Amino acid sequence: QELWTPGAIAKFFPKLTKKGYRMQPPADFLKTKVFEELREVQRFAVENEFGSIEWETPVDLIGVDLNRAVSICPDGVEVFPRCLYDDEEKPPRGSGLNGPAIVSIRGIRFADSNSRTMEEFVDELKETCQRIGAEFVEYFFGEGILRYRIFGGC
Repeated sequence: QELWTPGAIAKFFPKLTKKGYRMQPPADFLKTKVFEELREVQRFAVENEFGSIEWETPVDLIGVDLNRAVSICPDGVEVFPRCLYDDEEKPPRGSGLNGPAIVSIRGIRFADSNSRTMEEFVDELKETCQRIGAEFVEYFFGEGILRYRIFGGC
């Protein structure tokens, strides 16, 4: 197996240039991989200041434009936004970047008040996860981080 030539890297290497976004494993590490290894990247993640998404199954990164495919904002994560992708352009639900993943959203803070308890707040987070078709994983009170599992097609 040969390493890619510079021209092949430019054509097939995943693109992520959005300000503040990072990928794990890092781009420099991925550039050392051969073509076949980029078809099944384990524990791939994209993150920014608002949160992250880490895929639970191997993902195919050949030619993927992550700038377009992944959006992480304070309200959550969107993979293959409907306004940018037709269903035919996406991997089948449950596979690749359209597969199961753990989403972490930062800045979800419990506001101390007389109207609800911390337990009620967490129950609301669980209901929100269920409403969007996700599974609540955990909430870190001190850090204000909500973690939930998506099953593809978010």
